[in-house]
Amino acid sequence: MLEFRLLGPLEIRDGDRVLPPLAPKQRALLAAMLLRAGQFVSKQRLIDDVWGEDAPLTVTNSLENQIWRLRQALGRDVVVTRSPGYVLDVDPEQVDALRLDRLLSRARATTGEEKATTLREALALFSGPPLADLEDEPFARVHAGRLAELELVAREELLAAELDLGRNAELVPELERLVAENPYRERLREQLMLALYRAGRQADALAAYHDARTTLTEELGTEPGEDLQQLQRAILRQDEALRAPPRAEPVSVVATPLPRPSRKTVTVLGWAAAAAGGDDPEALRGRLDRQTESLRAAAERHGGVVEPGTPDALTAVFGAPTALEDHALRAVRAAFELPDGAGGIGVDTGEVLVDPAAQPLAVGRAVELARRLAHAAEPREILLGPQTHWLVRDAVTVEPARVEAIDSTAYRAVALSDEGERRALRLDSPLVGRAREREALRVVFDDAVAAQRCRLITVVGPGGVGKSRLVQAFTQDLSDATAIRGRCVSYGEGAAFRPLIEALGEVEATASAARHAFESLARERPLVAIFEDLHWADPRFLDLLEHVATLSRGASMLILCTARPELFESRPSWSSGSLNASCLALEPLSPEESLELVDNLLGEADLPALVRGHIARSADGNPLFVEELLGMLVDREILRHEGGRWTTSELPTLAVPPTIQALVAARIDRLVDDQRLVLDLASIEGTVFDALRVAGLAPENVDVEAQLVPLIRRELVRPEPGTESRFAFRHQLVRDAVYASVPKRTRAELHERLAELLAASGDEEYHRERAQALRNELGPLPDR
Repeated sequence: MLEFRLLGPLEIRDGDRVLPPLAPKQRALLAAMLLRAGQFVSKQRLIDDVWGEDAPLTVTNSLENQIWRLRQALGRDVVVTRSPGYVLDVDPEQVDALRLDRLLSRARATTGEEKATTLREALALFSGPPLADLEDEPFARVHAGRLAELELVAREELLAAELDLGRNAELVPELERLVAENPYRERLREQLMLALYRAGRQADALAAYHDARTTLTEELGTEPGEDLQQLQRAILRQDEALRAPPRAEPVSVVATPLPRPSRKTVTVLGWAAAAAGGDDPEALRGRLDRQTESLRAAAERHGGVVEPGTPDALTAVFGAPTALEDHALRAVRAAFELPDGAGGIGVDTGEVLVDPAAQPLAVGRAVELARRLAHAAEPREILLGPQTHWLVRDAVTVEPARVEAIDSTAYRAVALSDEGERRALRLDSPLVGRAREREALRVVFDDAVAAQRCRLITVVGPGGVGKSRLVQAFTQDLSDATAIRGRCVSYGEGAAFRPLIEALGEVEATASAARHAFESLARERPLVAIFEDLHWADPRFLDLLEHVATLSRGASMLILCTARPELFESRPSWSSGSLNASCLALEPLSPEESLELVDNLLGEADLPALVRGHIARSADGNPLFVEELLGMLVDREILRHEGGRWTTSELPTLAVPPTIQALVAARIDRLVDDQRLVLDLASIEGTVFDALRVAGLAPENVDVEAQLVPLIRRELVRPEPGTESRFAFRHQLVRDAVYASVPKRTRAELHERLAELLAASGDEEYHRERAQALRNELGPLPDR
């Protein structure tokens, strides 16, 4: 069944497939009919909408010709002639704009979490500004304005529902953003004041009222409405009616964690209250409650989960139940946002067992160590464990700190910084390989200059494969162009248009304003606009880039983006259907190039060929993996710098570096349950596995062969040449990270079951030994 999307650029889907884009007049005609799907629309109404006052004398023939073309594209039965007009014979449920109306009506008839869930479903329909690619059509502008207003109303209703559910502090960043974007909307200002007050920020709530009054009186010449004034008076007298209702936990709409336990590397923030001294018990209770709410707000703002605990000793977990590749940096950022009255703060990273269905969520040494560091820290002091320091070393300025509570060096976090400690490797080493890719980028740039048009190209590859390094090398070759840069981020206030502001400075975040700014720069000198990490981009920013790329004229401009393949999960149509947009896939380095990279990074070295080859093979062509493996070996003093050269006397055992573990864990946590299960089962056999044996381990209702297809597409596994059922993980380190995430007890059971499957071939002994070794590591359990 066809699905039509108007809440963003016009898009037609047939299941998972996006149909090719229509010509401009067909697109406008279809949009005009979709807005009245299932209803009779006269020919004259369609002519007025699509051709307007400039309609030619032959416009009726033109309309009938475009109707014929629509039938060719959509099917003869979709557009039905009903003289003197037509009916688009599709169910309103097939049109997102009409489905939006139904969901909003249903939300208004419900309350509580059901209402919030329905409103989230409605807002998820928007992939950008409504009718974004039809902004030049007069009829579309009217409907686009109406639909944009509905989106804002739905967002206000959702915020009201979540305030009713007791969610307060975590709503403040979004409300501040919405107020900045809609300064005259008093309901948003009321909601911001209420959220601030309930979060224990009465002064900030009153300041928000003062800001609202100043804006309205100075810019509109009017006083705030009665509702806003009454709320200010209620805050001043601390009216009991403003007290927050009991808190209800939000329902996640982004990622659903696996229901079964798993082992994960997470970062834990521990907080210990400062000494109470002679405080009155009631005053102490109030102070602890305020500090607890501050911790919860800071943690949740950065994606952490606060664990249950006593008010004077709390922990927040980052990277669970859903993995975050930057969990350590998020935790440290949250620590720096805690108020001055906070007690000691400890942050540690390590492996824990995560059970989404249990309390506490995470159990492991990292939790205990974070608490010890917190109790050892002075008030407002932030102490980092060694693995946390490793992960944030380039973004946090630290000082070594001796802490008796732990048996290794801790670090005192002094400040967040752009430049931190770096390993003693040659990270400015020459780019290895990539000659073909650099030439391809140069060809696209030269074409943009010659045609005085905009070209958009996206360099696509998995994390760490060298996309940023390639772009850096390409721009260094350009002496004849202006380069501007912006980077998409995974979360945070103002994230949607942050890359645009980084590239252009303060500019109105609309598609047309951005296009004019780009064109102005490009008319002075050829322009290369670089936007990295597009897989994290807000849909509105993607819409803006497509608008610029499609409509820019008379200016030599290259929009150069980098992205991981995940971009196409949320935006399957990216770079498709446009002659001036393309993608460049970045493949892993060859074995020879990987060895060259090892030599470049180390500089002068006396590593045996066996060791160099072992490192290069383990990284499997991923430059970041090579760099992190070498960095870990240096930090563990397996690689030593002696006499100006790097050397080692042993073949290292390569564990997964924590940076790579976080990167891989974030990728595999995006998988649906059956895909993740197949990956877990495959890791039991090894880097190379047999799909038939994986099927023997899987439940009967799991189609292993079907689940391997998306795993191949995501470049997690690959078919082995010359076989029907043999596959391999794309990287040894990916397999190791997946295997390490499976609880040891489960691993032992699976090794035993695999041994039974292999008994007929006599290859079962290794798996029986692994099962026994894992059980020995766990020690005696209650059921054994």
